[in-house]
Amino acid sequence: MKVIVASAGTGKTTRLTQRYLEHLEQHPPQRVAAVTFTNKAAAELRERIFEALGRGSFYDFTPSPALAERLADYQVRVLEAPIGTIHSFFGYLLRLTAPMLGLDPHFEVIDPATARAWFLEEVRNLAIIEGAEVDETVTTALVELFKRRSISEAFEGTGDASRSLVAGFKKVYARWLTRLGGRYLDPSEIERRALALIRHPEALERVRSRLGVVLVDEYQDTAPIQARVFEALEEAGVPIEVVGDPKQSIYAFRDADVEGFREAHRRARENGNVETLTVSYRHPPALADFLNAFTSAEAALGKAFTAEEAPEVKPGREGDARVELITVTPGDGKATLDALRNGEARLLARELRRLHDEEGYDYGQMLVLFRRRHQLPPLLRALRGAGLPFAVVGLRGLYEEPEVRELYHALRLATGEAPRDSLAVFLSGPFGGLTLGQVREVLAQDAPESYLTLHHPEAAERLLRLRADAEKMRPAEALTRLIEAPTAKGPPFLDLLELEMADTVLYVLGRIEHTRTYPEAVATLESFRSGGEEEASLARLGGDAVRVMSAHAAKGLQAPVVVIFDADRTFNGNSDELVIEPRTGRVALNGEDAYESIAQALKARKEGEDHRLIYVALSRSSERLIVSAAVKEPRKGSWLHHLTEVLNLGSKFEHRNVTLAEIALEEPIEQEAATLPVDPELATPLPPAPPAVSSPTALKAERELEVPDPEEAWPADPEARLLGRIVGILVHEGIQRDWDPDDPEVLLALEGEQVLEEVPADRRPAVIEEVATLLRVYRTLLGSAIPSLEEREVDLAELPLVYPLGATAWEGVIDRLYRVGDVWYLEDYKTDREVHPERYHSQLALYREAVRKHWGIEPEVRLVYLRTGQVVPLDAAALKEGLASYTGG
Repeated sequence: MKVIVASAGTGKTTRLTQRYLEHLEQHPPQRVAAVTFTNKAAAELRERIFEALGRGSFYDFTPSPALAERLADYQVRVLEAPIGTIHSFFGYLLRLTAPMLGLDPHFEVIDPATARAWFLEEVRNLAIIEGAEVDETVTTALVELFKRRSISEAFEGTGDASRSLVAGFKKVYARWLTRLGGRYLDPSEIERRALALIRHPEALERVRSRLGVVLVDEYQDTAPIQARVFEALEEAGVPIEVVGDPKQSIYAFRDADVEGFREAHRRARENGNVETLTVSYRHPPALADFLNAFTSAEAALGKAFTAEEAPEVKPGREGDARVELITVTPGDGKATLDALRNGEARLLARELRRLHDEEGYDYGQMLVLFRRRHQLPPLLRALRGAGLPFAVVGLRGLYEEPEVRELYHALRLATGEAPRDSLAVFLSGPFGGLTLGQVREVLAQDAPESYLTLHHPEAAERLLRLRADAEKMRPAEALTRLIEAPTAKGPPFLDLLELEMADTVLYVLGRIEHTRTYPEAVATLESFRSGGEEEASLARLGGDAVRVMSAHAAKGLQAPVVVIFDADRTFNGNSDELVIEPRTGRVALNGEDAYESIAQALKARKEGEDHRLIYVALSRSSERLIVSAAVKEPRKGSWLHHLTEVLNLGSKFEHRNVTLAEIALEEPIEQEAATLPVDPELATPLPPAPPAVSSPTALKAERELEVPDPEEAWPADPEARLLGRIVGILVHEGIQRDWDPDDPEVLLALEGEQVLEEVPADRRPAVIEEVATLLRVYRTLLGSAIPSLEEREVDLAELPLVYPLGATAWEGVIDRLYRVGDVWYLEDYKTDREVHPERYHSQLALYREAVRKHWGIEPEVRLVYLRTGQVVPLDAAALKEGLASYTGG
């Protein structure tokens, strides 16, 4: 097996393309297989090969005269060549040999969630047949074994309990296979059937006769069973070439095991069949120097990779580069960690804007990386507040996770409705704790919830508590209460989850944090089905948007500007009740003799992978790398702590082109003004061409029009203006959430609002009273000057939009858009001291035009002045004049 070691930026895809073209000298395209990690990578590789065949050359590859004569023919054939992901390649082999393996040649690939659901049904069916009660703890362990089938060819218990568990798994698994009947396979079963293929002499010979060579990309990310299939193909006489970088092996949670690459690398070294790419075409000298310092020091520790796996890389391009390490610390020691993280996020937002405005970087050239999704809320608030266009990337597949579906169905139940499927999920999961038979019994009743109250009062109480919370809380708050409360299993829902899934659940809560209604929150979770939200978000912004993603999702990407956010955060995983040793498949339950040794080995494995993830994050940048952290007390185990130790960063650190900066947070870092923030869930799509982004307020300022100041309620000194801004934020939130200012619980919630942390303690009572007064005015207007909430058939609050007009995309947020009968109303709430409607004509004209064009409705437009209690309608002539201001006409 030939092994090509390719560090970040060294042209791995280019070399893979070149090797493919070189093999066309001996084999036609249909006999040259190329295996990649993603469909996107496969499409990119096929496109590169297609274009190279059209040109007749590729870098230093020039075809022989014999190949040159076949280029046109091969260019057509490569469109049908076996180039794809591991599972598509294995599926190709299985279809070649299906009758020999007892498979339908036209078998259907089912998704993992469906496969798990079928397996779970077989667990419960077997329990019914055997007359046993379904034990949820055992069921959870069985499902875990099912999910981890790629980690080993077989499972082996190490104690009486684990041996009994493995025996039970084999019985359920056999039933599940019978159910598939050779007509359905999920991705893990495709791998296991490929394993069966290589042990079938006739099938293996047929595959060998069809393949001239197989090229495998990202080999460090293969699971044990996948690696075994490639090893067996090579043993059967099929040449295998693999490309990868053990420093970038970061997918253990998907059962990837770097040991497969290491074994191939060891054998290749013995045979003198290793090629190492050592020139980085991504990193100029300063960045290459910094990365070499990191990988050398990391290799010396021996936890993540070895010196042989971390060759020194030479810069393949010139240019300036900069590495900045920024720590935000409490200047007076009083700032909370949350306040520091908010300050860090705002500081980064300001720096991104500066890089755009002063250094000429497009927002689309910026990546912001994080480790866990629940780090996102302060970052997203800061980006919105600064008016930066951004999109959160990496949502694909979230909806398929069972834990996310638990939240989805809880949301559907929260409003008092009782869809049978949602009730079944709620009752059979950790919130209800009922057995399958009990759930069926409940659903068979004419009044299932009444029956539930009589026969299963604890489950009924959790459902009633959820609905009671939903009446007075936004969706994210109600779900947070639900997952923090004890479940039927005892511990809270969040404590039952593995680290990665707990992180995902917290991220989902963050994504619905700004939704006001439960249907909105449900729709947000449904948008995760295909991952299309992120593409739509980028499209709406014309592609020129800051991409926010996890470090895992960033692998394979690069950008001129890369920010690593919140680098001093640490993450403590829950203790697993069941552990599985990779490759051997040894299984141990907590309390068994083998448990501790396997658990410790897995912990060391995770630590090594986390250090490799640091390398992946650091190596994405081609010009500017910023590592930021909010530090109250240095946290051992954080990325910042590790970087500080491994590179010996300190007060006297003066090398590797790293700039160290410590910013003391004496007081909250001011958010740059952005009256109309960009939101990643924008309502109106942009055209394909990427327009400039601006706001109505910016247009007024540019044309020297009088711009209204939403903080006029307060004097003009800086502190008072801050208070005015806070009042405006809280009033709008109170209207959006229908707060009753005379409800003591509302006042208590107001006091706990995070935005009030920016207000001096002695001024907070005045701010809260000001907010309460304005909300009382609003509530007196409801049902008189403006329709009550009950009268509204459709009611949308805080509706973000981006609307293209001319060469510019204008962004904004509509305070309220609602329908009463056949009449639509568009309202904007103001806290100004004086009534000057003309100041808002252009802003509201834009909003009305966006709604008219894209929804086909013509709302009545009104300004609601909360200080004076006036509702001022804007006539058509004023709005027409306001719209003309955007084009100068």
